[in-house]
Amino acid sequence: MREKEILILGGGVAGLSAGIFALKKGYRVTIAEQHNIAGGNLTGWNRNGFHIDNCIHWLTGTNKNSGLYKMWEELGALGDGIKVVKNEALYCYEKDGQSLSLWRSIDKTAKEMLELSPKDARRIRKFRRSVKNIMFINGIGGKKHNESGNIFNKMASLASILYFNRMSVVEYGEKFHHPLLKEFFSSLMGPDFSMAAFAFVAATYCGNNGDLPEGGSFAMAEHMIERFKSLGGRLLTRKKASKINVEDNLATSVTFEDGDTIKADRIIVTFDPKMLFGKLLDIKLPRPFKKIYESKAFKRFSSIHAAFAVDAADVPFKGTLVVDIPEDLQPVLKAKSCIVREFSHEKKYSPEGRNIIQTMIYMDEDNSKGLVALAKNRAAYRAKKDQLKAAQLELVERQVPALKGKLTELDAWTPASYARYVGSEIGSFMSFVMPAGKAPVSIGSRVKKVKNLFLATQWQTSPGGLPMAASAGKKAVETIEKTDKKRRNA
Repeated sequence: MREKEILILGGGVAGLSAGIFALKKGYRVTIAEQHNIAGGNLTGWNRNGFHIDNCIHWLTGTNKNSGLYKMWEELGALGDGIKVVKNEALYCYEKDGQSLSLWRSIDKTAKEMLELSPKDARRIRKFRRSVKNIMFINGIGGKKHNESGNIFNKMASLASILYFNRMSVVEYGEKFHHPLLKEFFSSLMGPDFSMAAFAFVAATYCGNNGDLPEGGSFAMAEHMIERFKSLGGRLLTRKKASKINVEDNLATSVTFEDGDTIKADRIIVTFDPKMLFGKLLDIKLPRPFKKIYESKAFKRFSSIHAAFAVDAADVPFKGTLVVDIPEDLQPVLKAKSCIVREFSHEKKYSPEGRNIIQTMIYMDEDNSKGLVALAKNRAAYRAKKDQLKAAQLELVERQVPALKGKLTELDAWTPASYARYVGSEIGSFMSFVMPAGKAPVSIGSRVKKVKNLFLATQWQTSPGGLPMAASAGKKAVETIEKTDKKRRNA
């Protein structure tokens, strides 16, 4: 009996993951990617001799004791020969001349908090204890970050998660007395996330499980592409799907914009379901997705960015700095805080003696959608993009005075850039926020009205991101394998 042929639409992390795991299961696999390179959001590009990294701020799963590490190793993203960069702090938040960092050690972070605000001692100690509890969930607990813990640890972990999930990062911050602590938690993630999401981030980073693979996003994508091809996978680029052809509840083939049609036994779709149902596929958006897309709690989001070149000696901080956006710039930038990163840990990103400064500002669903719509008018969009870039430059120069007059513009990108590049409706690069008081989104891989069509997207699980995209690819293949076994045994 011949091997089953799987066609995967989209060569991002989910697509590459699905392809690699399908090949390991004995399927023949073709990935059709709309651009000239695979990787999706996991990408970077060159400007004027500098390399701009689009994606990884931290990669969950870098601790060899965590469950995710084995998956990344299977996918070629981590493992022998791939160095992991470990910064001292995940980020530093500055406000009114004071600063607070999320250090690699949660004890060091708590100590810094206590020095700032002795009045908040009880709550700070509870925060520290809760983060340590949550580490056990991912097998990164204990002094050496290699323990899964006993039943008591797991019960304490669950109690901590349930406590944090009751409130947003803003609501949790309001429980503190010190103004820096009040805004520390929401400054990194934006105001809509549950505090449980922040606690997971803190536990991940302080458990040595959220570091940076050397070479950044583009290099990680290259490693995964290499693994896919080494297993016998076929990667087609510049192949943008225009229609999935269905007969008698079976997807028979996919027609592409270049006129080609490719047949397959199984088809996996890896992009935003909003761009599949009612568009490539003549089926309405399934109820579970319709409910989540229309939810007022599970909001979507994107971001605006700018990149600048600078002399390395002029950069007054290391790693990631989070600063407030001055009130007069908030109407333009539509946010209250900005993430500012420098890349001294990546020597190959810049010419010798130089460095890159990149900004990232979260943008809510409505403003993201507005920029995507505006992009249809090229002149108006270009003017808006220039305005956003200028505002980000002014913001950095005002909030980091040592950089004033020393930055050279390299590039800028917006939700419209993501919408064009990865095919998401509003330019989302992740899926939905994790709101307070709600369980995370979890939607299966099957498309009920088409027996051999499957989903492998980060939109099936909030808040999305690289690990969830990769896991979605793996789960889709597991679902296909189970389906095939049932049919053989029927």
